[in-house]
Amino acid sequence: MKIPTIKTLTVFLMMTTNAMLWAENQKIGGYTWSYDLNHGDAIIKGVSPETGDIRIPSEIGDNNYPVTGIGPGAFFRCKGLTSVTIPDSVTYIGENAFKECSGLTSMTIPDSVTDIEMAAFEDCNGLRCVLIGKGVTRIGHSLFSGCDSLTDVAIPKSVKYVANGAFYGCKRLKSVKVLNPKTVIMSGAFSGCVGLADNTGFTVVNGVLLKYSGEGGHVAIPSSVTSIGAYAFESCKKSLTSVTIPDSVMIIRDHAFKECENLTKVKLGNGVTSVEVSAFHHCRNLKHVTIPDTVTDIEESAFYGCESLTSVTIGKGVTNIGEMAFSDCKSLTNVTIPNSVTSIGEMAFYHCKALKNVTIPDSVIRIGHAAFGYCDNLVNASIPESLEDFKEDIFDGCKALSFKRGLTVRQMAGSIGYEERVKKYRLEATLDIAEAQYELGVCLCKGKGVDQNIAEAAKWWRKAADQGHADAQFQLGCLYYQGEGVKLDRREAVNWWRKAAAQDHADSLCNLGFLYYEGLLIGIIPRDRVEGVRLLRMAMEKGSIKARDILRRIAWENRTRY
Repeated sequence: MKIPTIKTLTVFLMMTTNAMLWAENQKIGGYTWSYDLNHGDAIIKGVSPETGDIRIPSEIGDNNYPVTGIGPGAFFRCKGLTSVTIPDSVTYIGENAFKECSGLTSMTIPDSVTDIEMAAFEDCNGLRCVLIGKGVTRIGHSLFSGCDSLTDVAIPKSVKYVANGAFYGCKRLKSVKVLNPKTVIMSGAFSGCVGLADNTGFTVVNGVLLKYSGEGGHVAIPSSVTSIGAYAFESCKKSLTSVTIPDSVMIIRDHAFKECENLTKVKLGNGVTSVEVSAFHHCRNLKHVTIPDTVTDIEESAFYGCESLTSVTIGKGVTNIGEMAFSDCKSLTNVTIPNSVTSIGEMAFYHCKALKNVTIPDSVIRIGHAAFGYCDNLVNASIPESLEDFKEDIFDGCKALSFKRGLTVRQMAGSIGYEERVKKYRLEATLDIAEAQYELGVCLCKGKGVDQNIAEAAKWWRKAADQGHADAQFQLGCLYYQGEGVKLDRREAVNWWRKAAAQDHADSLCNLGFLYYEGLLIGIIPRDRVEGVRLLRMAMEKGSIKARDILRRIAWENRTRY
């Protein structure tokens, strides 16, 4: 919730006072029920005694208020409950509502229920059967985690999303029927459900290969698989030597083969469209990979640290090579970037010490910081003159480099000419040209072509920022946040980021979104996860990879609805 103004605070308190009334407990059928009222509806808060077979009333109170919800923790640790009947009037079941009700053996969730909060049935270790109603759209984090006696479950067509840890540790679970083929199953949804693995070690739910627990060696993934889940091969880091991925697989999720250090050969099927973050991170013995034309995105650190990788064929459909995608691939000697690629991320080929030649086509419009930094043996690079967006130090540390095509000093972005650039920027900066003031600040901050002087960089960035230069506003905000070159002032940092964000500056939107989501600056920025996610999504849409990664982490933790 955003911090309201004094006027709206008064209204808020009045609304709360009128809407939320504590009602007296009411005895019905041998049980005493406690409840809250919310806009004329009743929310069950608890029951006494906490034993036997109970039937939640559909109406309660002198005015027959309809019971529409079961509140958070309403039946928490009611171990004496043996069965619960939920009326069709209920639409909401709160967080931890039936957590640790170990005596429950079965549960029917009526079709009227649309919203069940996280961990509502966690550690109900006597629960053997659950019928999920057709109104439920989401099975949240830890919803049935630790339900050791659960043997089978049917997920109705209405469910769009099954979160990480939803059925964590349901060791006796042997059958999962997902009635909607479009239901998204997060990779960790069934972690620890050892009974789901087939006789070859594959745990597959709704086309998602959640885990492989077989003997390793050469593994041929079955054609029923449409995506390989995050950390799917975590248990065979030593034993996996080669893998064949069928054409049915479209996505290789985060960290799927991370640190499978004895993996030497991978055959990617022609259906793969995305190789996600760190998918083959530190597969140290992988020697060659052919990325099919169907792939559009090689994400961050996808092949980071594949030290034995000598060659890679990048398919003609790839448009983005992410940050550090091939960083530290020390044996990679040659790489050809196809004409489909438009973006090469920061440090994409950083420290590829054996790389000798690289051809970058005219299609590339963006190259990130140090994309080919410290490629010690790089002697030839063909690079387009029409780059629209590039960062400094593209070829920083490439001492052996010569160029096949002429580049402007600016397009060299750090390879030569810093001293001349600084002279030019100083002249233009004194003429109050905002772009020159910003660029001079960059050189001063980095110590490129001039002695490093962060305080002077801050001075020039402020001049550019006062003229509305969004990049300068962002950098100035960073200095105030860290207390570098200026006095630490995080309120001032936020003010500058807000100004840049008003111009749709991606990094500023990302920083503000993160601060809102985490609530790190109470008194300056209130904790507001909805606003945080909104800003992060805006930043991602503007091209912020960091915002994308933060949103993925949020989805992975799945502590909210976002």
